Amino acid sequence: DDSPQRPQIFAISHCWESREHPDPCGYQLGLIHDYTRKHDHAFDCEMWVFYDYCSLCQYQRNQQQEQSFRRAMQQMHMLYAHNSTTTLRIETLTPEPQLQRCRSEGRQIWAFVAGQLQLVSLKDLRFEDDHPDVVPCFNPECPYLHGYAIPYRQRGWCEAEAQWSAMRGRSHSSVRIDVDMEGRTGRSYQVKAPMPPELFRQRIFSSEGLKFTWRSDLMQVVALQEEVFREKAKSCEELLQKGLPDEEFMTLAVALRCFTKLRVLHLRKCQIRERGSDALAKGLQTLSAKNAKIICSDIDGLSFLVKALSQALRSNRAVTCLDLSAQSFSQGTVQKMGDADTKELAEALKFGAIVELNLAGNDIGPEGTKAIAAALKTPSCAVLDLNLEGNCMGPEGAEALLEALEVNRSVHIGYAGNGLEAQHMEALREALERNRAMRTTHDCKALLGSQSDIGLGNGLSSTGAVLKAPLKRSTSSKVRDMVQVRPKIQAMSESLRMNSTSTHLHLKWAMDDVAAKELAASLAVNSTVTHVDLGGNKIGDDGAQALASAMLVNRTVVFIDLSGNQIGDLGAKALAKALRENSTIKQINLKNNKIGPKGRKALQVLQLEPTEPRTLV
Repeated sequence: DDSPQRPQIFAISHCWESREHPDPCGYQLGLIHDYTRKHDHAFDCEMWVFYDYCSLCQYQRNQQQEQSFRRAMQQMHMLYAHNSTTTLRIETLTPEPQLQRCRSEGRQIWAFVAGQLQLVSLKDLRFEDDHPDVVPCFNPECPYLHGYAIPYRQRGWCEAEAQWSAMRGRSHSSVRIDVDMEGRTGRSYQVKAPMPPELFRQRIFSSEGLKFTWRSDLMQVVALQEEVFREKAKSCEELLQKGLPDEEFMTLAVALRCFTKLRVLHLRKCQIRERGSDALAKGLQTLSAKNAKIICSDIDGLSFLVKALSQALRSNRAVTCLDLSAQSFSQGTVQKMGDADTKELAEALKFGAIVELNLAGNDIGPEGTKAIAAALKTPSCAVLDLNLEGNCMGPEGAEALLEALEVNRSVHIGYAGNGLEAQHMEALREALERNRAMRTTHDCKALLGSQSDIGLGNGLSSTGAVLKAPLKRSTSSKVRDMVQVRPKIQAMSESLRMNSTSTHLHLKWAMDDVAAKELAASLAVNSTVTHVDLGGNKIGDDGAQALASAMLVNRTVVFIDLSGNQIGDLGAKALAKALRENSTIKQINLKNNKIGPKGRKALQVLQLEPTEPRTLV
């Protein structure tokens, strides 16, 4: 397939460094060139770049050009808020040495000065600070350039563009390209949270309000910002915030109450302290979408985050899934939960909201494990799937969990990687297997009907609770080792459409493209499955394309295993496209397929910004 990939659309957000020309020294042009060159090398796709000075008719305009300009200004927010575009931000001004060099050398640029378009020397670039005689407003008859050295974050249009970009739901779709990512050793928390209109108006009309080159643009920007926020907030189901500083959590907390359909909130590489924690706790209490999920990773100030979550979960009943697993996709030390944090969270578990809890890879020791075990014993605790893998619970923690499993027959616990001795590993395995066996018959009937109807034998294992819901609504369950009979795949797919708490899907040795398409249709509407293991099947390009289409709308699956199938370049390209749009998926296994050079090249999207990095096997 030699058909071209969909063009990448980039909208440049930048400062105008003079009223007549935005980039008199070519500083911004150099940054844009470097970024797009690297992007072209990685993706080999067509790129469309919107840069207002080049893309819109500039002064002096005729009547037709003026009409075109006004229409474009009314829709300017579309370029910065649309889910199919990426914002490239240039927040710095031309470095002083480069600016002075261009001025001293008398570099010439085309600009409209002295009533006509002509070559103008940068020796005639004047700033109000060093030339008191500079007229503060634009005058086309002036024979010199008007320098404009206001910082990016103090400019009205720049702040509006940054806010529109924040409303995409994926903060990594707004990329700052004027920083050296390879040369930086520390983290930079500079991302803006979606700002509600009332806060934006306060910012605009404060005593230190935002600056506009043309004051007449002010009300238009205010109206557009409110329109974009309202439209995006009411429809957004997944919100990824990467790189928020502590002060932005105050803004996020106010904004969350407007996200009435939000099902997934992902906080990644954020910084949070006491003020942000207090604000976030109040904001999370307003989440109202059923079966909402919160994912937190690489947090600076994790204890403050756990405090906010614990406070919110005591009253919020909409959030049922919480992922605090310690996994990092970048270099550096990752803060992990210890016993003190775990004890605080364990108290919140007693209030009966959380169904799925992932605490893998932390530093939870015996005391923290005991606190969780105590919570599991309480009748109000709703946890069905608990992942404690990769911690350090020790023998005391294992004993506490064994006691809890005598009381709580519903929960499934992941416990590998805790350095336990064989006797404790075996005891936990037997306890979980015993509880599973007590549930299997009831869950099988709930999920797929009786065994005699479909002949599954022992093919179904469950990690769910004893069924308390009406028939065909199972609790948290894993589907394992399906035999190669298509009607049973169809039955499984139908069950996934109705199932509200299944989290793990494990199907091997059975599926071809037709079965994969059937399953994909179910995954597109399922909102609980997080792990999909389809390794060792016979899925080809058609099946992979169907699964990719499902992942364009699914925002729950985080792990996919498609190893050992028959996927080629077409399927790989479709999966790459889905992964570019879907930031929830964190790991995908495509080993031992039939992917050629074109497919491998398409999958490079997994390793590069602006898409979230994830693990590709």
